[in-house]
Amino acid sequence: MRIDHERYSTIDRWRRIVHRRVDNVRPTLIRAVVLAQNVTETLKQARDDLKQAEKTADDEGTREEIRETAEAYRDYVVGDHEPDHAILDEHLNTLRQIRRQVDGDTEEQIERALEATENYRTDVEQA
Repeated sequence: MRIDHERYSTIDRWRRIVHRRVDNVRPTLIRAVVLAQNVTETLKQARDDLKQAEKTADDEGTREEIRETAEAYRDYVVGDHEPDHAILDEHLNTLRQIRRQVDGDTEEQIERALEATENYRTDVEQA
């Protein structure tokens, strides 16, 4: 059996190039996956805080606004789409308005959800 050394050398060279590129891409992909998980966890925490705030809110209108925002967050966490910046800004504005209307435990929960949403928006911008 005769080996074509020139061809083997070329194939081997390409194989090394591909492996080198894959090795360079792998850490980037891992960082992207970890970031996506952290981002999802941040939004999930915000949703949980909103669910708690909904339970302690005094006004039915306020509870409804909190419920709608929590349901939107559930869709983002469970679904395969991310909200764009305009939608996130709308949710942030809604939470800021709700924060002015409530007090006590509800205000604390809304504040945590607001902070988590702001962190989520920052993480999405950086991703």
